[in-house]
Amino acid sequence: MDGGDVLFLYTDGVAQARGPGNTYFGDRLADELTGLAGQEPEQLVASMRQALDKFSRGVLVDDVTMLVIRASPQDDGRDRRGSPRRRP
Repeated sequence: MDGGDVLFLYTDGVAQARGPGNTYFGDRLADELTGLAGQEPEQLVASMRQALDKFSRGVLVDDVTMLVIRASPQDDGRDRRGSPRRRP
């Protein structure tokens, strides 16, 4: 990941949440994320949860976990000790 990149991780309870017409939230997940680009990680999770609750009308039958990781914009490719980080 480069500085500023965002990684959004989620459990199957997010993707498999059902909404109108027995559709899955996972079918619209990428569009929802695109619309929320630029938000802080905490706000991104809150906004996705709000979108998920609205889509599913608050009825969730599986656990829901979301995690957002944003690479530091100051990432200079070094680890905490200042040594160059190896990239695969």
